[in-house]
Amino acid sequence: MAATCCASKYYPARMFGGSDRRRTPPGKEQSADDKARDAEFQRMMNKVALITLWIDPKAHQILKYTFDNVGFDFLPLPWLIHVSDFKATMAVGQPFPDIWLPTSLSMNIAMAAAVGQFDLRYDLEYHDYRVPGVTSKIGVK
Repeated sequence: MAATCCASKYYPARMFGGSDRRRTPPGKEQSADDKARDAEFQRMMNKVALITLWIDPKAHQILKYTFDNVGFDFLPLPWLIHVSDFKATMAVGQPFPDIWLPTSLSMNIAMAAAVGQFDLRYDLEYHDYRVPGVTSKIGVK
């Protein structure tokens, strides 16, 4: 990260939105109960999300962001599975002048089920970016 980078944390108010249309067949309107359940779920997800941004103010560029969920106690069936932590991070870099592209993506999920504790981790590194070379020729016959 650049020396000019600064971190900023915020709790988003409307990050999760929309409706879960998978429960409603196409062409059929959602019931009032489904709409209320969706609205409550969105409110709870927005309530527990914490976003941290690392920003380079000179470049007006987000260099890294971290998405943390700080509590999942509202999820249904906590006796069956309990999600204790979820964190996703994406970092960007500048492989070419004035071009910002992802350099890494990381997700960590910790949960407990009746059979024990599970820690899932997913990491993805982006590298070897290349500038595409394209040539074309236009002619008149």
